[in-house]
Amino acid sequence: MKVVLFGATGMIGSRIATEASARGHQVLAVSRSGQSPVPGVTATAADASDTAKVTELVAGADVVVSACVPPRDGTDPRGPFLALNTALVEAARAAGVRRLVIVGGAGSLEVAPGQ
Repeated sequence: MKVVLFGATGMIGSRIATEASARGHQVLAVSRSGQSPVPGVTATAADASDTAKVTELVAGADVVVSACVPPRDGTDPRGPFLALNTALVEAARAAGVRRLVIVGGAGSLEVAPGQ
């Protein structure tokens, strides 16, 4: 299965890349740095909010996985996080990808305890 993984160098993304690769899947690891989180996994640099680039990268994928978190720049992360994942959904749809998985946690939105 061809897996295109955004946020591949983060804590969750790197674990997904490791597991998917170990199970024999073809993984394209996408991150801002372009670093491969796992030896033997193909990596590329891209900004997940660049819809044209994302659409190009997801073409032919069996599944697209988003393990992205917004940059920590002090602004409200909810807008960028939602916009980024919305762009991934639109790109996957345009490319005819039938499976999309978005993973994350409350930390992705910097939600304070009790909120």
